[in-house]
Amino acid sequence: MSVTLSHIFLICFFLIILYVYFGYPVLLWLLTRRSQDADLFSGDVKPSISLIITAHNEIEVIDRKIQNTLALTYPKESIEIIVASDGSDDGTDEAVTRYVDMGVRLRRLPRRSGKTPALMAAAAEACGEIFVFSDA
Repeated sequence: MSVTLSHIFLICFFLIILYVYFGYPVLLWLLTRRSQDADLFSGDVKPSISLIITAHNEIEVIDRKIQNTLALTYPKESIEIIVASDGSDDGTDEAVTRYVDMGVRLRRLPRRSGKTPALMAAAAEACGEIFVFSDA
């Protein structure tokens, strides 16, 4: 029996299917198996994080979001929380200022500019090594 081009195609096709459904998952399992118990930040050094929350008229949810963020188990000296208020006029800014003594900063844009300019304004004054962006 001679091997034709259609036989080679079918063999390759089935090998690809086997790899996608079986080979790749096994490969991922093998690669992650050796580092399952390793903590990403297991040493004394933890990178500083800037958590930037964008908000526009979010008085309904901003308190819960800030309280949730303050409850993170990351070291408090390594995290800064900045709320970028995009021209809010519903009391969001006043709600954020109640958390200033807990390390939350307000970066207020005087008028509505959009989410991207609010993020960029907050990121310009952020000091962290890692930036985390979140909505209210």
